[in-house]
Amino acid sequence: MKFIQKFSGMKPPIICPSFWKLQGFYGCLGQCKYCYLRATYIRLHGGDVPRPTLYTKSSLDMFTRDFAKFCQREKDSQLLNSGELGDSFAMEDKWFHGAGPFSRFVIEMFRKQAMHKVLFLTKLSIIDNVLDITTPTEQAVFSFSFNSPEAVEKCGEPNNLAWRIQCSRKLKELGWHVRGRIDPILPFMVDDYRSLIPQLTHLERITLGSLRINNRLLPKTYPTFWKEIVPKMHDIAPGVYRFPIDDDCKAFKTIIGWLRDAGFKGEIGLCKEHFGVWEELKLDWKNPKCNCVL
Repeated sequence: MKFIQKFSGMKPPIICPSFWKLQGFYGCLGQCKYCYLRATYIRLHGGDVPRPTLYTKSSLDMFTRDFAKFCQREKDSQLLNSGELGDSFAMEDKWFHGAGPFSRFVIEMFRKQAMHKVLFLTKLSIIDNVLDITTPTEQAVFSFSFNSPEAVEKCGEPNNLAWRIQCSRKLKELGWHVRGRIDPILPFMVDDYRSLIPQLTHLERITLGSLRINNRLLPKTYPTFWKEIVPKMHDIAPGVYRFPIDDDCKAFKTIIGWLRDAGFKGEIGLCKEHFGVWEELKLDWKNPKCNCVL
């Protein structure tokens, strides 16, 4: 299937369960300095985050046929992530193959069946097309990415943090399922996250993740940013850098403590993290409740 593909997950000791990707388009409206899409599409876009782009040789009929095939084959409920290769709300001001905004079309497509759900993952605050839908459906889940105000500025994320929080609250109030990610966390700036935490207690599930860097980006983009960040990291695989596990674990533990103290009662998971960190934080890595799974 062209538009629905399975990510097979990661091998131990890193915990990242397999999940399904719903790939209607790729690209984003933002230009986050760390974005892995810069490396994924480096040959096509020279290190820039690609703008929202429909796949070549694709059509609305092909997209809906793929979903129909998926529904026939998969008899167990699945969550299809529409924000893996682009921001799920990056094509709201365009017509998705002539069928209107991507979000509204996909929500109504999933509403017609009761087995599978779609995940919308976003750093944007473009939810007007969802607000036009009068009746929420159990088949749609929204997940907003958050960061501390200081990390948003340092990493070049869209300058709309307050709007992201407001949009997540609005959708939750209207009866939609809403999750959140605090990702990528910069552990050496963990104190800056304290003011963010009390604003996220309305979410059903929160996934924490730390910054990973593909070294193909280093000579291409924001050399001053990388010069500050990379010396604090180490090489975990050919060309991939991360912060030391102890630093991440300490930051996660601090943030989880703040979440519970603020009254958050939802589920907590980790993104692409060592099982030892899950155990240290007393989280169930054998049945992970992270962003991309039901």
